[in-house]
Amino acid sequence: AKRFNKGPMKAPMNDITMEILKLLFNEEEAGIVAGFGLGPARAGKIAKIVKRPVDEIRPILDGLADRGVILALGDGEERTYSVLPIVPGIFEFQMGRAPVDEKARRFAELFEQYFTHENLKESMIRSIKAGRVIPVEQSIMDTSGVMPREQFREAISEHDIFGLAHACSCRQHKELVGDPCTHPKDVCMSFGPIAEFGAKYGMIRLVSREEMMDAIDRAEEAGLVHITDNVTKPSYSCNCCGCCCGILTHLNGFNLPSLFARSRFMVRIDEQACNGCGKCARVCPVGAVHVLNKKLIYESWRCIGCGVCIGSCNEHQALALALRPDWRPTADNHGQLAVDLATQYFGIDKYTNALPGFTRFLGNRLHRFISRD
Repeated sequence: AKRFNKGPMKAPMNDITMEILKLLFNEEEAGIVAGFGLGPARAGKIAKIVKRPVDEIRPILDGLADRGVILALGDGEERTYSVLPIVPGIFEFQMGRAPVDEKARRFAELFEQYFTHENLKESMIRSIKAGRVIPVEQSIMDTSGVMPREQFREAISEHDIFGLAHACSCRQHKELVGDPCTHPKDVCMSFGPIAEFGAKYGMIRLVSREEMMDAIDRAEEAGLVHITDNVTKPSYSCNCCGCCCGILTHLNGFNLPSLFARSRFMVRIDEQACNGCGKCARVCPVGAVHVLNKKLIYESWRCIGCGVCIGSCNEHQALALALRPDWRPTADNHGQLAVDLATQYFGIDKYTNALPGFTRFLGNRLHRFISRD
């Protein structure tokens, strides 16, 4: 448990967390994972840390990776292993491919308590914007100043490998605890190497470009929110609902609208055209719009710029998306994102913002290192 708290995504030190870890690891496995460093490491290095022969350690590590409780990348002696955060990470691996058995149900029951525990609020209070919202495409078609990477289909167009999850982890979790969701379960998406990785571990099925575009249509028709990694060329998209999604429910339950980067847009209201019907309030996933005495009330601080409300107002056209004045540019690649997250986590982004050239150089170097394989 202490090892999980060395990373930026903390795990509350309580009985619930301990029960989750006991369900996932036996004592021997826990002792090995407790010796992991902060970064990925080969089996030989881990064996030296835990003072055991590498031939004993490697099959244990591979078994943990196959069960989705640690992350393994590469093959053979070059394969590296690293700790997955409990959430996001282990939760998605377990629920995204879990068979409906007693262990899966117990895992879901424990996470129902984990997600509602007050300590979780404390663990997520720091604003590190690893994800971002991309608005529903129909909602920005008439908006001036839209850049290509702010349209979801355009943002993923350079990929040639596409994958759909067998089941949304969050909606699978809710179903296993007896609170099923009516939204589609098979529209969580991944692209490129992430899709290949997910397919290898049984979480993803690879699909054609045409099937992916159909899934995007189904997600948007269902009023789901595109939440992707905070880079211009996303590698995944969780298409989220306000009733099940771990991110949106925490935003709503703990009033934490800064858990991830909002889109570049915010709602603009034409009060003369609005008749106070309340359709937009019923579909808003974060409760940013309300109707009181036939008057629309808009809480801009809650708005994530997803555009879901716009489609509900086609008849009167009282709502539209406009550019957000305080928008922060999206990272060009995952190296730049890593630099951004590190500076946000340690609270020094106010200094790095004054040195954009240096942080861009550092991020590009890191991205080339990450992508060298």
